[in-house]
Amino acid sequence: MCQLTFISLNTDNIELTRRLLKYMIYTQSYLNSLENPDGFGFYDLGTGIWKTQLSPKIILNLGGVLNSHITFSPIMSHVRKATFTNNVKTVEEQTSHPFETSKIILAHNGYLEPRDDKIFQEKEYKDCIDSEIFTKVLTKNYESDFKKAIENSLKEFYGKFAFMIYDKINANHYIARGTTATLYSARIKSPTQDLGFIVNTNMEDLRKGFLFYSNLFQLEDVKLDKISEIKELDKNSLFIFNAEKNQLDKIGDLKEELKPVKVTTGYYNPRSNFEHNWRTPIQSTLPIVKTVENKYAEQVALFLVGNKLTEMDLDNLLFKCCGSTILSCTQEDLELLISYIFPIIFKEFHVNKAREWKNICFKIVTNELEIYSYFGLNYPYMLNDITVLRAVRKSLPDKMVFSLKDLEKNIVEQ
Repeated sequence: MCQLTFISLNTDNIELTRRLLKYMIYTQSYLNSLENPDGFGFYDLGTGIWKTQLSPKIILNLGGVLNSHITFSPIMSHVRKATFTNNVKTVEEQTSHPFETSKIILAHNGYLEPRDDKIFQEKEYKDCIDSEIFTKVLTKNYESDFKKAIENSLKEFYGKFAFMIYDKINANHYIARGTTATLYSARIKSPTQDLGFIVNTNMEDLRKGFLFYSNLFQLEDVKLDKISEIKELDKNSLFIFNAEKNQLDKIGDLKEELKPVKVTTGYYNPRSNFEHNWRTPIQSTLPIVKTVENKYAEQVALFLVGNKLTEMDLDNLLFKCCGSTILSCTQEDLELLISYIFPIIFKEFHVNKAREWKNICFKIVTNELEIYSYFGLNYPYMLNDITVLRAVRKSLPDKMVFSLKDLEKNIVEQ
């Protein structure tokens, strides 16, 4: 998950504001990069975009960079954790955020998948990552009404999103989020003045950041009050930065839409004799709707659908984590699964991992748990790095095998 940061400060002293901004952007970017190692960038109204493929935590001259490039408030920044676009993950300066076109500057957290795969065949989008493709699509759709342009652009993509965007035409900053990519905000106050606010993807990093830069502010004889209440920005919303009041104003609603997946319960296939989620779809009802308490049924079913898991996977997760099964689980078991296990799986899920796992299971017709054990994989599949899954898939023989013994025989023959 990438990390977005937006900082707006306003003191009576322009030079002081500039120094405080540098303290904040350095602190927040460093904290954001501890689990996001694949690039860093920021946009300043005075100096423009600065970005690198390096993580802030290893940039030796980051202080000098900020000293040279931070001139005006507000500042928006991005720390990247690379994902796959069209089966490729690229980490280089070009793929770091923000991205700039003739009309906008955009930084994005999440993943976006074009509804029409043919877009990858177009020369304009060749070798572009998902965020860059969206930036170009939004630029094409933007004529005079920004809100309408982003609404229409999102209709061309599936996936999750949070955006920080500068509109070069009308000189406006926008912040947007869907359902799943989080954004939190907090006011920055001294005993005598409201200095501004900060927005960040991760609430805990926001809290830790305050502890750091509040001490750095004291080097400038600026004492901060305790951090104000941290608030989550409204889901599925578009905000505009109100410079006069130094705040965000909500101006509209946006819709996040995940890619629909047709899910069936497993069924007997004479060729495979095992249950699998990606065989030819047949109409059936997920057993979990009948067996778990109704208050959790829809939530659990949607989670399985969105992460390409079967009810057999649900059964295995319940057994491994709670020692129960679908038929014997309690309300407490489900609450544990939903509160602690589901967020971990959701964080690691990616459509390309699902695609690799699908191809592995198609080649080896056996109990899926045996595949995990044989290759030493983490369960479930999305807890493995995409490179690990890809290596397993590439190691498999061209023809379908019906047991692990057959697999070993084919590997020896190859």
